[in-house]
Amino acid sequence: MALRMSTNTESTGYSPFQMLFGKEMNLPFDISVQPKDGMSKTAKDHLDTLIDRLKIVKDIAITSVENSQEKTKNRYDKKAEAPKFRVGNYVMLQSMKVPKGLSPKLHPKWDGPFYVVDVGQNNTCKLRRCSDHKLIKSRIHTNRMKPYIDPRDHRDIPENKRNVVENNRDRVDDIGHVQNDNTDRLQNDAQMERNDAQMQQNDAQMQQNDALLQQNDETYDEDTDFIAEKLVAKKRWQRKN
Repeated sequence: MALRMSTNTESTGYSPFQMLFGKEMNLPFDISVQPKDGMSKTAKDHLDTLIDRLKIVKDIAITSVENSQEKTKNRYDKKAEAPKFRVGNYVMLQSMKVPKGLSPKLHPKWDGPFYVVDVGQNNTCKLRRCSDHKLIKSRIHTNRMKPYIDPRDHRDIPENKRNVVENNRDRVDDIGHVQNDNTDRLQNDAQMERNDAQMQQNDAQMQQNDALLQQNDETYDEDTDFIAEKLVAKKRWQRKN
């Protein structure tokens, strides 16, 4: 049933079941609505009909596949461009083999650098390794090569872009100075607020100390009066006796 419900493929134009059996699969509904054929067929007649039908389906499928491949090639060729390498160019070579014991995911996909020593037909090149100048015996197709970019190479910045970069740097420096000034101002304001709070705390402490001194003075006066009264009373008692 899954083969029956499969849609016709774009390349062949037929469903998988029809490609295999030469006809579409019959569903129970199809059998119920088909007219009864009173003429019986022999196995040989059925086999001959099936073989002829399979030949027709196969020929049409081959033609459809070729047309589909041609369309795919045309779509690819619209944007495809053969790489052009010259003698002396430095290239990287795609590594197709993974050494035994190494993980394919962790193994580097490109090997090199190499330099081109000869350019042949059909976009093939002869390469030598830069490290030991060892020649690769077989020719390499350019679809396995890509230009090598030396990390030490860099382009000088044009004068107009250099001025823009310097202006941007000056602007960044100015912004940095402004930010530093704002930071210093905020820090000074915070320090002044802390100083004011400390002064207020000191004033409150001084007021508290004054209140304690005043209370001590009043207590001292009361004690002095009490002692003086006791001395006077003692002298009076002595005189009487």
